[in-house]
Amino acid sequence: MRKTIVIYSDKKDVVAMRANATGVPSIHIDELITALEARPWPENLRLSPGIQTVERFRNARVINRVFILEGTGVADFLREHCIDTRWFHIRLQSLLAIGESLCHDTGGLGVSRSLAPLNVQWFEIKREMQDARTPEFAYGVGYEAADLSHVQDPMQKSVWSLFDWKKETRLGEDERAQHQFHVARPKGIPAIAWFFGGDHRGLHFPRDTVEIDAVLLERMTRAAARAFRSDIGEMLLYVTGSVVTFHAFSPFLRSVSCCASASEPLDAWLFGRTERQEHVV
Repeated sequence: MRKTIVIYSDKKDVVAMRANATGVPSIHIDELITALEARPWPENLRLSPGIQTVERFRNARVINRVFILEGTGVADFLREHCIDTRWFHIRLQSLLAIGESLCHDTGGLGVSRSLAPLNVQWFEIKREMQDARTPEFAYGVGYEAADLSHVQDPMQKSVWSLFDWKKETRLGEDERAQHQFHVARPKGIPAIAWFFGGDHRGLHFPRDTVEIDAVLLERMTRAAARAFRSDIGEMLLYVTGSVVTFHAFSPFLRSVSCCASASEPLDAWLFGRTERQEHVV
């Protein structure tokens, strides 16, 4: 097996759980607490991992699953010392850089390219695939009302809410009142397209099944991998006839985590096996 290490913050993370179940080396960020030291400004935080930890990362394929720090001992440490969580992501970069390759950028929401808000995702996917279809949207600056004249059947959304498209349930009061974000309500049949590297991919249909052009799907998958610096992830697509519209990307894999057919290709990707597999569920 190619040397691999998974570093994670959420004990219920799909990839981390599979790594722990199959014996792929992994490390929870709380194992780094003893290597953390609060420092005066401008350094703020120092991370000094020991030799054994460094060797686990050296020349390894590093799978970064440190997306959210909430609920970890690291978050408690940072809170106790009044240090912004961004400093941990910054200091973590030097450890991850020891590896041969990195899956997922470091950083939290809006910083890591793997965790971009919806409007940024649409710009980035079109940068990599110019003919990619994305929803029409309107954005209001401050308390100014958004111009909805070009948006058909608009709905207000949070830019951070990736999979709420029937009814937005995660719109906070701040977003509801200022910097309003409206999008065209989706039409067609939803499909979740997941990919694990370039050799394992599949489709999950929450409701009805529909045909999607295989060439288009492969182009969109490769564009998403480049745009979001992610070797693994899932995309929400809406399909109307032959038209496929990209709505969102997520590295969390929550939509396909319940699909038994995704477990085997995920394990194959973790172990670095490259036989090509495609699945529809």
